[in-house]
Amino acid sequence: MYHDINESNLFIPCNTMQGISLCREENAPSSIKELELCTTISDPYTNGLVAETRPTQPGQNSGVLTILVLAFLFVAFSFKHYSRLFKHSTQDLWSMRRRENAFDEHTSNETRTLIAMLIQLWVYEGVLLFGKLSTNTITEDKIFTIVISLIGLSAIFYILQLLIYNIIGYVFSDKVGTSLLIKGFNASQVLLGITLLVPAFISLFYPAHSGTMFGIAVLLYFIARVIFICKGFRIFYHNFGSLFYFILYLCTLEIIPVILVYSGATSVVGYLVK
Repeated sequence: MYHDINESNLFIPCNTMQGISLCREENAPSSIKELELCTTISDPYTNGLVAETRPTQPGQNSGVLTILVLAFLFVAFSFKHYSRLFKHSTQDLWSMRRRENAFDEHTSNETRTLIAMLIQLWVYEGVLLFGKLSTNTITEDKIFTIVISLIGLSAIFYILQLLIYNIIGYVFSDKVGTSLLIKGFNASQVLLGITLLVPAFISLFYPAHSGTMFGIAVLLYFIARVIFICKGFRIFYHNFGSLFYFILYLCTLEIIPVILVYSGATSVVGYLVK
């Protein structure tokens, strides 16, 4: 069937595998082979959409979800001692009482609950670091390895701090002062872990907000450390000369280690992504 466009150019329908278009009359195919070879302008909708790679999300990784479930189960098994630990943590974070109350009870169950809360803290810190440092080049098979490495880095950071605070207490204070310092440190870690729950989960399941959640986590960490540092100042400050040592303590143990840990986390992610 011919359609008049103008006096010099006539077009006819031309059926091809790419759609239906028009060929000039003088170029109209005269055979099936020529029909298949007819050069035409195809309709865009007949080609479909180009497949895109599905974005990788840590919240959909089975390994990461398993870690979260195990951490929750560990806390759940010690849940009946949770209220007591929370009460003691709020007291230990600021209290300077050098003698134990006769009614205070410290049992192995409370120690187990403390360990559970610390593990939960390390998991949250690892997830938040991953959300901050992850890139689109990280494949799904590497998510678990990177997250578990960052969790391990958080645990190592805690252990090193605990060791250093014991040394500081031994050098600059007595046994009671050291005990007060360690209790204050553990209390700050427990309460920090509780406050990091929501930012960690938002970062895990909504990666687009990871940067904001990491900023909130840094603010919460800063608040917890300031409260702990205030307790440390009350323990070690005796005269004006001790203020100099306290400033050295702040620079050495509260600023530089955090920078080193973040740099280490960046290096770990960069190494594992390769």
